[in-house]
Amino acid sequence: MKKLISILLCAAMLASLSACANEDTGDVDKPDDTSAVTEAPDEEEEEETEEVTEAPEDVTTVEPDVTEASETTVPETTTEEATTTEATTTEVTTVTTTEATTVTTTAEEISVEPMSAEMYAKASVNVRKGPSTSYDRVGHLDEGEKVEVTGVCENGWYRIEFEGGEYYVGGSYLTDTKPEVVTTEATKAEEPENEPEDAKDSFEIAKEFMETVEDDIQTYIPDKGYQDPASNGNANNIIKTTYYSDVAKQNKNVWIQLPYGYDKSKEYPVLYVLHGIWCDETTMVNSSHTNDIIDNMTAEGLAEEMIVVYPMMYTDTERLRPDGMAMVDTVPGYDAIVEDILCLMDYMSDNYSVAEGKDNTAVFGFSMGGREALAIGFTYPDKFGYVGAACPAPGLVPGRDWALEHPGQFQNDELKFTDEMPYLVLIGAGDKDGTVGSFPQSYHELMEKNGVEHIFYIVPGSDHGDPAIASVTYNFCKYVFKAK
Repeated sequence: MKKLISILLCAAMLASLSACANEDTGDVDKPDDTSAVTEAPDEEEEEETEEVTEAPEDVTTVEPDVTEASETTVPETTTEEATTTEATTTEVTTVTTTEATTVTTTAEEISVEPMSAEMYAKASVNVRKGPSTSYDRVGHLDEGEKVEVTGVCENGWYRIEFEGGEYYVGGSYLTDTKPEVVTTEATKAEEPENEPEDAKDSFEIAKEFMETVEDDIQTYIPDKGYQDPASNGNANNIIKTTYYSDVAKQNKNVWIQLPYGYDKSKEYPVLYVLHGIWCDETTMVNSSHTNDIIDNMTAEGLAEEMIVVYPMMYTDTERLRPDGMAMVDTVPGYDAIVEDILCLMDYMSDNYSVAEGKDNTAVFGFSMGGREALAIGFTYPDKFGYVGAACPAPGLVPGRDWALEHPGQFQNDELKFTDEMPYLVLIGAGDKDGTVGSFPQSYHELMEKNGVEHIFYIVPGSDHGDPAIASVTYNFCKYVFKAK
């Protein structure tokens, strides 16, 4: 009797299994908690596949629109490919539906929960129009770059403020603590290796950027009152202070212009503005109205918010200014700003909310200040991403002008970049300049000979001053801090 019962039980189990095998298997198991699924980093990895008999109605990652792939031959049993990409410890499954010989990808809406936070990029990462790698790239964040996060997507991607709009970054690439920028095997693995444009060096960035800038150069500053005091700027709220110079072994004067609504919780790029010979920290404000031009351009949205620093250029251990000295004796004191500017940069970092790195650091100058700005750019291409010179004075390389023989800060064949370069090198000068003559033109020709990417243009009718100064100030400030 017991054997008979056992036989009947086995028969029942076989019948049950047979029935299960003949049932339609239309539903595919999905993670119980889809909200916990986080999109993978912005890179592609090797696909793994598993067989199922029918695609589910939903997918766990978003594609922009329904797209159609090229036709392929499939076996009689329709299969679905499930692509698995790993991001740290989170797994993401992308399901592709195969119908007949055409593969189609179905997209679905991804909900975004509003939030507000400051976060940092853990590595170089692409910024995209939508919350997945299938959306177009609009730019990238550098490792350690701070961003404002405005929302978190259900697939783990973040919505961020970027270049005046709202775009998206893979969630595994952002952190709420600023990382130390250290190159390790782990960070290399996180970088978007499948998109080589992210790996462009400074020479490639400079070439592409300057081609864009050159097409938009304005010979004269637009007649829109840019040199008048801005109604909603900080043009008249300039801090007059001193900093200690390790080169001069004494305090030196500096004026600092903070942007309208300066906020210590934000970090601002810094532009250093250098005056001409026999002048001081007041000249570019009181005579050239550099502060007004920048304020008006910022208020109009043409220039980035920035801190502008106007130092006394002359640097000497015995005196604060070259009063009563012959020109030949004063030149070394002006050239010393090339070394002293590092002391000033340290002072700014210690006392103001400064964004660090060459992407956020620029130098611009007029006449002797233009010559020194170029010297600073060629000396520190790793520290200054933007270099501008209006009517630069002679002496950057050997040569003789009406006043003296210049030994040169660089020899002719040294005026070039080797390992790195600024993203923008801009020079402008008047064609009626009786002070520096043709030296700006000679710098341009030498840079062309040495293969240095740069922009040079002439301001017709200008002597040694305006309209050349205002023109170069306008064109330079319109594009400073915008290469990346």
